[in-house]
This record gives sequence, structure tokens and C-alpha cells, in this order.
Amino acid sequence: DLIKNDETIIKILNDLSSVLDRNINESNVLQISGKTGYGILNLIKTIIIKGFSCDTTKKSNIKFIKCFFFIGTIISVSYENFKGYIVTIIVNNGQIKKNENIFTKDKKTNEIVKLKIINIGINIPERIYKNQLHINEIGFLTFKKTTINFEIGTIISTNKDIYNIQIEKNLKIKKEKNKLQYSIFTEIFPYDKNNIFLLKKYLNYLNLNNEFSIKPCISSCLGAGFSCNFLGSFYLNVILNRLENEYKIKIINTPSIGL
Repeated sequence: DLIKNDETIIKILNDLSSVLDRNINESNVLQISGKTGYGILNLIKTIIIKGFSCDTTKKSNIKFIKCFFFIGTIISVSYENFKGYIVTIIVNNGQIKKNENIFTKDKKTNEIVKLKIINIGINIPERIYKNQLHINEIGFLTFKKTTINFEIGTIISTNKDIYNIQIEKNLKIKKEKNKLQYSIFTEIFPYDKNNIFLLKKYLNYLNLNNEFSIKPCISSCLGAGFSCNFLGSFYLNVILNRLENEYKIKIINTPSIGL
């Protein structure tokens, strides 16, 4: 079925000692070791290059009507000091070049925002800067300083009209939003009340790639903090651990309550 669907198959052998015993052509098989880490870096590079390489002779996996402008989908968002937002995208149609302007929707205001691209590149896995990305490629974009709230799954394009309801319908890219069902509620407060703005900043950073709601709240005992809803206890524990271990901020949280 994989061959019929024109899928890429990468052969991997995790047991190096059995290569000769199984009479396997070593040139066609990637040899790795999960125990020592041997060959893992080469495997990651091969997956990225073979799995997401640009081939303009093939149609995109996403069915769009024939058009000549860039369309992409946001698949990951992160934030780095001095660089700002690093937005990872997959190019669904056309190509995108450095210094071009793109349009996307703000997660909170739902308004269309214009952004200028500063850098374009790919990760294989080290970061490599390029001048453009082509159809079916996965890469990252950086922009001039912006306060936009990015959302994973949002369409970005060089054509502002892409957000017209009728065009979205014709392109079959209108996003069907299913309301997430939060199951855990808790309130998070800074141990030092002076760190309330830092806590807000770090929660917003974590919310880029982790889906949970944030609302300001005030406690008569603990002061100002944030009321948060999570998809489950696992997600709650991840956020609490990252706040303390990664961002080095002491916090106090109320016992989690199931919704």
C-alpha cells in the first residue's frame, strides 16, 4: 500500500551485529543504535531530506485549487530572545522568499495581520538559512518585532484575500474549529508577588505550543495570579515543571480540580 501511494520508505536496522547474518545490502539500510545513539543524527537528516524534500513535479498532499501565490500552514511556534517568534510552517502551495510580506490571523483578535519575513530556513536538524522555501518543504520563518498571537494550524499567505470566506471554502482549507474540552482547573500564583509580570510572560510563551487557557485572577491570600484550564493532569504537570525548572520562577498553585 505504501508503494502504491508513492510513499517514501527508509530502511533501518537497529541491530548492527546482524547485518552480515541477514545478508542485507548496507548501502540501502541505515544502521543505528538506540543504546549508544550511533546513526541517530544521520537518521533524522535522512527523514527530513527524503520525507519533506521539494519536488515540484508532484502535487501537494493538500488539495488546493490552481493558484500562483504562497499558502502555508503553521505547525509549530517558539520564542527566542533577540530573535522573537520562530514559526515553523509547511508550504502547501507556491513558494515564499526572504523579505516578502505575508498575512495571517491573530489568535486572540481574529484580525488579519501583515508581517515582513526577516529570515527563512530549515532544520536538518541544525538551523540552515535559505532565501526561499518551495512547495512541500518544511521550514521556519522569523519576522520583524511583532506582538501577534500565532496559532498552530492557521493558514498564512502572501495573498490577503485568502481569508475571504468564499475563497477558503473553494480551497478546502477553511479551518473546522472543534472546541477543546478542558478537564483540569487550577490557579497559579508567583511565590514573589513582584514576579507577576514575569509569570504572565512565561505562561504566554508556554501557551504558544501548549493548549491551555489563561485568565487573570485575584486571591485574598495569595494576591494576583492566573486561572488556567488544562486538557488533563499531564499537561498541568508539564507546565508547572517548565515554569520552575526551565524559567526558574517559584510558583504556588492551588489543588487541581476536575471540570
